[in-house]
Amino acid sequence: MTVSTAGRLVVREIDPLEAPASVVDAWSDLERRALEPNAYSSPHFVIPAVRHLDRDGGVVVLGVERAPERSDASPSLAAVMVGRTVAASRDFPLPHLRVYASRHSFLNGILLDRQDGAAALDTLLAYVEDQPKRWHGLEINDTWGDGQAYDLLAAATERRGIATHLWNERRRAVLRPHDDRARIEASEAAEARALSRRVRRLAERGEASLRLVCQGGIPDASVEAFLALEHDGWKGDRGSSLRSTPCCERFFREMVARFGAEERAVFVEVQLDGNVVASTANFISGYAGFAFKIGWQRALAKLSPARLAELELVRQLFRADPLTALAFLDSGSPEGAYIESLWPGRRPLVSLGLGTTALGRAVIRAMRAARRVWRRYRTACGGDGERPEPG
Repeated sequence: MTVSTAGRLVVREIDPLEAPASVVDAWSDLERRALEPNAYSSPHFVIPAVRHLDRDGGVVVLGVERAPERSDASPSLAAVMVGRTVAASRDFPLPHLRVYASRHSFLNGILLDRQDGAAALDTLLAYVEDQPKRWHGLEINDTWGDGQAYDLLAAATERRGIATHLWNERRRAVLRPHDDRARIEASEAAEARALSRRVRRLAERGEASLRLVCQGGIPDASVEAFLALEHDGWKGDRGSSLRSTPCCERFFREMVARFGAEERAVFVEVQLDGNVVASTANFISGYAGFAFKIGWQRALAKLSPARLAELELVRQLFRADPLTALAFLDSGSPEGAYIESLWPGRRPLVSLGLGTTALGRAVIRAMRAARRVWRRYRTACGGDGERPEPG
């Protein structure tokens, strides 16, 4: 555990698998009140991921802790960044710290406190700058390209003279249940006839029902049903389902148990004669929800039970606790996914490189220059030009 102080804020390096319970509790508390919530930066996600998916080590938690007023006081965190040292990458060909992402992460970033976020971010960046023999900068893949946390990062890098390189820009479907309600209802109405027909056809097979599973945690039967259904589809055929790899199944079970213990795991199930034929797994972080994965019975694919489950999740957002408090739901889906026809909102996703040493800044600037040349070349050849970088 390494300590660095900056005023009343202290940076600590922590092995996520060795973190004391008090630190994990403080991390979870920060997640609930973060400026930008992120279930994939939660200790309930990161710790199972490191334990089961990335056991080779090297993952470190940088926690910005408020200096306690008493020696016996519980720790309080103002920021958490989970990272791993990378010797070099295509987008940052120098040793640097990459914000951690497991094979099942769909969003990355830094957890920042709503009140002390700016100061905590400055403290984190100063800490990275003070480690030039270890890191020449930061790499953050698949993070929101808008919002308060992004604005704080942009302001901090400009203030500190940190060179930035932005790439891999795209847009992701999100649901803002209160802002987008009229558009959501219009989307439902547009396909109501086709879905009603499928519901009737599903009801011809037996007694069909939908249910939300959240309160009291997720029972083992629901976890087992989800794993079986997700494995039954194309992911099982390709060997990419959670059940295809024992470590992925163990990771999922522990993660669901951790989120479920705080009633922050939400499953939506479509049942036929009491048997689950489609299921979605979702997680809550602060004021946001995160759609993780979905599974359905292959034999019923033409009746769209997965789509019914997604629509039921939308309906529950308007009428059931704890979902009514959510400001938005992240689909976790790639561009062009079917969920875009159901969820009208969009948010930009980007990847970022930050140079924190003289050499790191020079490389980042060279990467930006090379990208501009490539963009001009593509435009001259008739290709689609990319959106320009800010600044």
